[in-house]
Amino acid sequence: MTIVNVKGVGPVNFPDDMTQEQIAEAITRNMPTAQDNQQTEKPLGPLSALIAGKQPKEDKYTRAAREDYEKTKDLNKSTGGRLFVQGATLGAADEILAGALTPFEMARRGTWNPAEGYRYAKAREDLELEEARKAGGIPGAVLEGVGGMGTGAGAIRAIGTRLAPGLFAPGAGWGANYAQNVTGGAGLGAVNGALDAKDGERLQGAATGGLLGGSLSAVAPIVMYPFQKAGHALWSYIKPQSAGEAQVVNTMLEARMTPQQVNTALAAAQAEGQGSVYTVADALGKAGREKLTTVTKYPGPGRTDAEEFLVNRQLGAGRRVTNAITEGFQAPQTAANARARAVEIRDAAADRNYGRARADVSGPVNLSPAIEAADNYLAPGATRLMSQGAMPENTVTRAVENARALLTDGRVQISDFGRAFNAKRDLDSMIGSPSATNAQRAQLKEIRDKVDEALALASPTYSAARDTYRQQSNAIRALGLDADSPAFVGAKAHARGRVEDTIPAFNSLTTDAERQGARIGYADRLISDVQATPGNKARFVESDWGRAELPAFAAPNQGPRMMNRLGRENEMYKTMNRALGGSPTFENMANDAAAKEAIDFAANMATANVPGAARQLLGQFSSGLSGNPSAAREHLGRLLLSTGNSPAPLDEIYRRQLINDIAAQQRRNAYLAGGLLATQQGLQQ
Repeated sequence: MTIVNVKGVGPVNFPDDMTQEQIAEAITRNMPTAQDNQQTEKPLGPLSALIAGKQPKEDKYTRAAREDYEKTKDLNKSTGGRLFVQGATLGAADEILAGALTPFEMARRGTWNPAEGYRYAKAREDLELEEARKAGGIPGAVLEGVGGMGTGAGAIRAIGTRLAPGLFAPGAGWGANYAQNVTGGAGLGAVNGALDAKDGERLQGAATGGLLGGSLSAVAPIVMYPFQKAGHALWSYIKPQSAGEAQVVNTMLEARMTPQQVNTALAAAQAEGQGSVYTVADALGKAGREKLTTVTKYPGPGRTDAEEFLVNRQLGAGRRVTNAITEGFQAPQTAANARARAVEIRDAAADRNYGRARADVSGPVNLSPAIEAADNYLAPGATRLMSQGAMPENTVTRAVENARALLTDGRVQISDFGRAFNAKRDLDSMIGSPSATNAQRAQLKEIRDKVDEALALASPTYSAARDTYRQQSNAIRALGLDADSPAFVGAKAHARGRVEDTIPAFNSLTTDAERQGARIGYADRLISDVQATPGNKARFVESDWGRAELPAFAAPNQGPRMMNRLGRENEMYKTMNRALGGSPTFENMANDAAAKEAIDFAANMATANVPGAARQLLGQFSSGLSGNPSAAREHLGRLLLSTGNSPAPLDEIYRRQLINDIAAQQRRNAYLAGGLLATQQGLQQ
């Protein structure tokens, strides 16, 4: 019954199922003079009762539940199980059980109203839960928290990952982790508070639970940090292998790489001939390099092994880069050797082909165009003056006169194929003479080309031989070693060309032989630069011209593989440089400190200074509070420097560490949930 003290009338009883609005309407209708004088004793919620300093008045459902409980309380022996289930359902077990028992209560109370049956069942479940919490005390609260740690944390993280993926992403920083704890604690507290509150007080319960959960989560990491740090350090000394594995997993998370991705990178390196040198640290990029420095900065076996591996690896970098270029361009020979061999092959083929042409003559040779070209230069007048320009008379003129004399005696010109062919060869020799000037060569080439054309007209066999010779000569010139080599091709491309010129020049080459000659000349100069470079042998792969020219000039289907290999060599150098190129001062200080500690400890032991030796041991232990002792660093180094040829079980390490992290998170959630519930109980009591 609800009691209302109406001024002028006195206490009036109203049925419990009447709402406040219905009570006010009844007073107004039946006692209008007293409508403004009503004083209603309203039931107080838990929090309101706490503030007011009194307990809420029991309704009929609560009274019925208490009567039932008094009859059966001796049978309720499952306090721990009841609390655990309540926690596992995030405070919803009482609602769930009440719903399941609603039909039973409807039959028992003789009502067809499901809401009425539910209220009786809910009151009974609430009372049993309250008594279980009183009996369980703080241990019971922790047990209830253990029940909810997996459910609550999993739900909060799943929701958080959807709403704030950056905050809840793996490998997030300390600030993000702290925010995760606060957010998760507040969410867990809000859910638990809402579900644990009575009907009509859900929102208030959620606000109170969220505030308590968030507050405890904010304070707990700060309070627990020193203890966690010390515990982590102790654990790293007891299980250094696990400590090293944990650091590798954290590095993978920082690099945003899975074990499968790392293993794929190592397998690719192995397939392309770098399986013994390309490491986990290289595959992890900047995160891997930075983590490796924690091994190489401090004295110990880990640093020694890492330094030996990295130094030996770098010693072979020049050979590996050279091999990658050689295979990528299919250029096993130097440009000079390739040229000498190509000239030898060309000249041998010319002897055979031109010999057949001399034996297969079909008509006389007409050298009149060639003689006319010489006369045009030698004849007096404007034509000669214009062509001659300021060139010395005694050089070009004499060369042309000598060339003309090869073709005619002044009265009769040569028509015999053999004699004409010999004259052409003599002209070639004059053009190729080291003493010839550029002006002489230019004038003699004009005459030689006329002779060559006359020979081709006289003999189809000669024409074919000439075409073969020209093609072979073009391939030789494509090496880029000769004065008449095309610009921006072969060695000339690497020497002074820009990609805007070199790539079109390469694409303009018409035959496979020319393109291969250009590759050999280009690779030769590139390898020379690699051999002369003292540091990063593959640094050029990062340049604009390197990324453009190398794939464009590479042999068919060799570009991607070559670029992959060179890219790994570049990364390997960065790893070595970061790990071994740090602060020498810091490294020397670490070495000096370690040596001094050893000397001082030996001196204290020799002089029986036990307290001094003990203080040193204690100091050495305290210096390891970073959680990275020598044994852990040694194992970390082995994992980071494992290769495709000797792979580390990253999948198993990742799974094992994930299980450990989940267990640790569950313990933290249990402490949080237990503290939250204990605080709530304390406030209610």
